[in-house]
Amino acid sequence: MKKNLSGKHKNHKGKKLSRTNRTKLRKSKKTEIILSSPGPSPFITKGENGKVIITNISGKVKQKDYTTKIGKNARQENKTARQAKKERIKQILTSMGFEPTVHYTRKEKKKFTRTIKKLLFVQPKPVNLTDEEIKVRFQREKEHKAELLASRPHANEIKASVLKFLKQNKKVLNNKKNTRKFRYIVQNQSEDNPSKDVDFLTDYIEANTKEEALTKVKDIAKKYVNNEKFTGMRIEDTISNNSTYYPKATLAA
Repeated sequence: MKKNLSGKHKNHKGKKLSRTNRTKLRKSKKTEIILSSPGPSPFITKGENGKVIITNISGKVKQKDYTTKIGKNARQENKTARQAKKERIKQILTSMGFEPTVHYTRKEKKKFTRTIKKLLFVQPKPVNLTDEEIKVRFQREKEHKAELLASRPHANEIKASVLKFLKQNKKVLNNKKNTRKFRYIVQNQSEDNPSKDVDFLTDYIEANTKEEALTKVKDIAKKYVNNEKFTGMRIEDTISNNSTYYPKATLAA
């Protein structure tokens, strides 16, 4: 496997550059300078109707060769602002006794950061209002909201539909909080002993009350009412373990 020795060692004089680095070196030397004289960009002109026309730039050129004077000034202003911000941060840290070589804890770093934000940016002035002024402000906000709703009648319809939806969901959630699990057991007559009942099927249902569980069980019992072996069903509360037996006649009623 060939090793790329270009730029990785101090004494690489005489070593052959890799193909990638040779390509980069060749491309970097082929920068075509289109404009050398200062002044407005020749690639941005205005037509007869005042329409701006941008001429396509062919070849690889540097941005500084075709940037307008306004763009250069804007970049210089941004550069100066960034540098001024860095100098201001250094001044604040120096006044706080910050030393770059010292290892600070997370709490101490947070303290430096908060102080810099406080001094670097303009802080809003605290507003102390009386109780009467606060009431007046609330009243104005209330009136402003009423005006907005009056100007947008469709918002009231949307709000009403959303409130209705939330109200329905709230009822469903409240019902779910009180739900319990009930176990129902379908019983059939034993083939060996006709006077004895045996368990045929066991399953679970969810209901808020015992009466609701009975209503659901009656709907399930409709499948077995026409069966001669079917004798009844037993409902058991899984929380209190209380069970009640309901004969076929009661379930069919």
